[in-house]
Amino acid sequence: MGDMTAVANNESKDTVNMNLTQAIVKEYETTKAFDVIAKKYHTSEVKVQRILITEGLWTSPRVKQVAALRAQGLTPAEIAERMGKDLRTVQTFLPYSRGQYGQEETDDSVKSKKYRERMNAAAERMTLKEEAVAKNDLAVYKRLL
Repeated sequence: MGDMTAVANNESKDTVNMNLTQAIVKEYETTKAFDVIAKKYHTSEVKVQRILITEGLWTSPRVKQVAALRAQGLTPAEIAERMGKDLRTVQTFLPYSRGQYGQEETDDSVKSKKYRERMNAAAERMTLKEEAVAKNDLAVYKRLL
């Protein structure tokens, strides 16, 4: 799969997440090592773990405990308090929600998407300006201001 950053330049973030998920699942079938998979796909071991939990491919006593408490209707914060753990620790044992993979857009996801689009457009303008300066093309540079 290679460097996911390069893929992100050509595909939407949701598509990249789906491709990353598929790549991690496939790699896990043979490797079974979170650290090796994380390094190969330039992501964290926690993300690998959560993807595998989400896909039902990996579990542990802690995952089962957190899932049971979640099934009782407790929030992650309530689970953390009950277990005497940090919220972030509890979150590492929860599956991702399917909404995070483009199934359903929330207000926050729409805002984040628009922000990423603005940042990408700004970065592209900056690159074009730098190229215009390098080529001594003042007309192009002024147009980009």
